[in-house]
Amino acid sequence: HMAIRSKSSHDYLRHNKVKLVRGGAEYFQLLDQMISEAKESIHLQTYIFDQDETGTAVADALIKAAGRKVKIYILVDAYGSQGLSDEFIDRLKEAGIYFRTFQPLFKSKRFYLGRRDHHKLVVVDSKCCTVAGLNISTRYNDTPEGPAWMDWVLYVEGEVAPALEEICKSRLKLRR
Repeated sequence: HMAIRSKSSHDYLRHNKVKLVRGGAEYFQLLDQMISEAKESIHLQTYIFDQDETGTAVADALIKAAGRKVKIYILVDAYGSQGLSDEFIDRLKEAGIYFRTFQPLFKSKRFYLGRRDHHKLVVVDSKCCTVAGLNISTRYNDTPEGPAWMDWVLYVEGEVAPALEEICKSRLKLRR
C-alpha cells in the first residue's frame, strides 16, 4: 500500500493498491479490461480522443458497456479532439453515453484563445482508476510499424478512485 496525497483534504489516503503500467498495448489492454468489467460507471477524460483504430476500439468497448447499463461520462478537449466527426460522437450519444467537450473561450480560423483540459483520467465504478500521459489515439499504442511513444500510466485501486471521480464530476459542470 502506498500513501497518496489528497488535494482536497491534505490527508494521505493509505488504502490504495498502485501499479505502474507501461504505455502502448499494455495500457490499452488494461483500459479495455477496465471498461469490460465496469458495472456501474465510467468517467473518461482526455485531451485527445482520435477517430482512428485505437479510438474506435475504445469507443466500441464503451458502447458495449453502455449496453450493459453502465453510466458513461466522456469529457474531451475541444481543441485536442477536434478531429472527431459528428457521426462518431452521435454514435456514442445514441448508446446513452454522456459526451461533452471542454470548450475554447474563443476560436477563429487564424486565432485561438482559451484554456485547455489536459486531464487523462479514467475512473471505473469509483473503485479503480488510471492517471496517464496517454491520450486515446493510435499514436499512443503499439502498432506493427513500431512501439508507442514511451509513457507510463498509474493504475490505482482504492480510496483515491472516489476522489478522482469527484474531480471528473466537477469538470463536467464547467461551461468554458
